[in-house]
Amino acid sequence: MEEGKETRDAEAFHRRALEEVEIVRRHHDDDEELLCELGIGWAGRGVRLLRSILDRDGSRDELLPRARQALQEAETAFATGEAVSPTGYRSGFWLIHTRALLATVVKEQEAGAAGAGEIAAFDPYPGVAAYLFRQRGWLQPPVPSATETDAAAAASVYLRQRLGQAMEVFSKAVLNQGFKPNLRLALATLVWDVTPAPGEAEWRQVMAFLKKARQEVAILDRHRLGVYSNTHFVMQMQSTADFLRCLDLVSTRVTALRDQGASPTAAKGGGAPAGASSGLETSPLPFVASLIKRKIMFMCLAEPIG
Repeated sequence: MEEGKETRDAEAFHRRALEEVEIVRRHHDDDEELLCELGIGWAGRGVRLLRSILDRDGSRDELLPRARQALQEAETAFATGEAVSPTGYRSGFWLIHTRALLATVVKEQEAGAAGAGEIAAFDPYPGVAAYLFRQRGWLQPPVPSATETDAAAAASVYLRQRLGQAMEVFSKAVLNQGFKPNLRLALATLVWDVTPAPGEAEWRQVMAFLKKARQEVAILDRHRLGVYSNTHFVMQMQSTADFLRCLDLVSTRVTALRDQGASPTAAKGGGAPAGASSGLETSPLPFVASLIKRKIMFMCLAEPIG
């Protein structure tokens, strides 16, 4: 199958973005912001290629290795950005999502014909996030006398508190008001996506972040300003109306997942999320399609807004 026009056009924009980054790098030392922009360019390229495969706009065998290479380039940029930054908050956020997606692409290449149970149970996020959070001291040390359930609940509360503290520090350091609603959405993705068994507590936290984001969007709207957002796994300027539609989509989907008990480990013995594997076996990328159903970071990617 020949590569489609949209894929070719995206390739041209990607090359231009990389050229612009290289011009900046010749006149500016690498710092976290520059490396994040480089990483976002590569991540966006990888996601565009995956979107083309899902839309059957090109050959899976040709595009999937290119998507993997692009995500590997993004991972390198984000990891370097985290290393050079005093905090690494922004690069760490993107590193978690990029590594999770990269692990999913590797799974697509290696799994062969996968069954519905295997597709629904696959979740790279907890392991990827735990590695990074453990480095930062954001995972509470286990209490030997605690039961497995109590220990998991305590660890979840501790992590949500640390994420909230980090986001408040970062939010106060950001002067661009158009970026702040996106910070709330970004934190919502971490609270929900990295938790192995998101439930009522995580749902309430996500809803609180989305409510705060709506309040901040209302302020921008009064001043006729847009939102600098990452709702498509790239950074872009969105109208307030488009961003609010994405928040509504996330709110509806996450509420439905909560009502379904939609974690692979939510059921006793590790059952699959309700509906998580429905029809996915016929998708050209079943594991990616499963993440789109369950993870906030990928929901708006599946249904582009605006």
